[in-house]
Order: sequence, then structure tokens, then C-alpha cells
Amino acid sequence: MIKTLGLIPARSGSKRLEGKNIKLMNGKPMLAYTIQAALQSDLSDVVVSTDSEEIADIARQFGAQVPFIRPHELSDDRTTNKNVLAHALSFLEEKQFMEYELLFLLQPTSPIRKSTHINDCIQLLADSNFDTLASVYGPIKKNQKNLKILTPEKELLEYRDGELCEYYCYNASIYGSKRDFFIRTMNYHAGRQVGYVMDKLHSIDVDDEYDFEIASHMMKKYCAQE
Repeated sequence: MIKTLGLIPARSGSKRLEGKNIKLMNGKPMLAYTIQAALQSDLSDVVVSTDSEEIADIARQFGAQVPFIRPHELSDDRTTNKNVLAHALSFLEEKQFMEYELLFLLQPTSPIRKSTHINDCIQLLADSNFDTLASVYGPIKKNQKNLKILTPEKELLEYRDGELCEYYCYNASIYGSKRDFFIRTMNYHAGRQVGYVMDKLHSIDVDDEYDFEIASHMMKKYCAQE
């Protein structure tokens, strides 16, 4: 069995939508939807990284591991998810003697993502010769310079001048990296990486109140039928 880590970053501060990660969406903290999808997937461990005891308690209630409270220096709005993942991986491997082959970053702002999406990404990255994976939505037809495109072979390449290309957008739902690549580069993006295409519904990313209301409505309308 491949050892896989699913890390959910959930700090307390949010400027555009106060208390975003634990704001109730259809009666449940938004964070809970990502935890439940992750726990229903084939991930070996599901860990929440947070600077908040309140968020930590809620995460534990829904079954996630919270083995540490994130230090203050990794808790402001300038902190990157790369640093958050590096801190969590160091703690789990050095303090708890865990070993992983694949790392996945799961944003709690993607509440409609399903466990099957996570499982697909695990399999894709495990079978790939590439070191990283990113979930995207599309295709969107664009004819502009300097766009990054996703070819049918699922590699991110530069736009070819004069051609009408299929353009895929990162949806910020799932990022994956092989552990050794991340340790070597401290990055979960590579110049060429596996692209996992998701539809627009499951790609909804909550950044503000407007996004929150859309996600809540779409979840009630469509997801109960899945």
C-alpha cells in the first residue's frame, strides 16, 4: 500500500469572509466537508494544520488528526501552503516517525469535492512519471499569448502562438506531490505535471460571501442526488 498524506490547511484568519473555514454551510462547518471526503478516500492519514484551538476541536470532532497547533509565524496571510506542508511533513516524520510516498494538499474552500476525486488523484500521481499533480477545470477555449495550457497528455505546456488551445484553470481543490520531489524542491508544482480535470460544480472554490452562497445552493440542489 502506498502511504499517502492528506493535509488540510485551515488557519483562523480570513479577511474576505470571517471564520470561513468553520462557517456553517447547510448546517455543517465548511471544513467538515473536506475532512469527510478525505476520510472516505484511500488516503493513509488525514491531518488538519491550524493555528486555532477552536478549529482543531471541530476538526477532531469530524475525525481528522490534529497532532499540533501551527506556530504563529506560519499563521498570517503571507504564509504559503508550501511552508505549511513542509512544517506538517517535518513534524509527522520526525516526531511521529511517519513515512509517506505521496503528499496531497486539500483546500477546505472546496466543499463539493468528493472522495472519488481524491482517489483518482492518488492513482494518477502514483502511476505517473511526473512528480506533481494539480486539479483543474475546463476546457475553456482561448486564443491568447502567454497562457499555460493542458494538453490531452495532461502536461502543462506554454501556449503555442497562433493556435486555438484548450485552456484549463487551476481550481485550488487538490494539489499532489511525490514526497521526495517536495523535500528536494520545497514545492508541489513542477514545470510539467499531471492535470486532473474536474467539472465546474465540483470545482467551486469559496473565497468570499458570494462564493459561499453559490456553494451552499449548489450543494443542496445537486449533491444530494449524487
